[in-house]
Amino acid sequence: MLRIFLFLAAVSFLVSCGDDEQSSQQTKTPTADSVNKSVAPQMQATKPQARDSVNQSLSALEKRYALVPSDPALAYDLAYAYAEAGNAKVLRLTDSLIKARTPEFEKAYYTKADYFSRVNNEKEALKNYDAAIAANLHFLDAQIDRGRLLFRQKQYDAALKTFAIGQKISPAEPMFYFWIAKTQEAMGNKADAKANYQRAYSLDKTLTDAKEAADKL
Repeated sequence: MLRIFLFLAAVSFLVSCGDDEQSSQQTKTPTADSVNKSVAPQMQATKPQARDSVNQSLSALEKRYALVPSDPALAYDLAYAYAEAGNAKVLRLTDSLIKARTPEFEKAYYTKADYFSRVNNEKEALKNYDAAIAANLHFLDAQIDRGRLLFRQKQYDAALKTFAIGQKISPAEPMFYFWIAKTQEAMGNKADAKANYQRAYSLDKTLTDAKEAADKL
């Protein structure tokens, strides 16, 4: 039954895309992993050839998805690639995944949130982070990114609560201590901030930013 729902969702998405799909100039179809690895660094480039390469990668991934529309992993790979590229097609695809209630559909909300964050629509980003967390309270990436968004908005109390929830769920995750510390520092609570920077660094020695921040306080 799930495969039928996924197929219908894919058909709906692909039909809605219509003539928007761009043809690929590549002679080989890359794997989903290679597409994901190639898209991220290229998004920082502004040269036309870099943008063309991203479009070609997306086109190749779209073609793979069209061939195997019942594969939720491939659907999410495509959605993530759309979000990283700031491509609005992500909205139709993620909405179809949510409607079909695919496995781990909270990822669809999270991907929408990531897209909206990239295009500076913070209201919609926060709305979709909330939906992702409501679907799965243990979705740690959504907890961290929701808190970071609130931090950027200088909603420090709300950010601190979000990071604290994540910390309780995963007390061994150093990034929650790091962001709790940053928030406490922004609120003027330097003593607790220093302690949490130190906790973050003790859990992950590669977090040199945490050590440097603690040393400055």
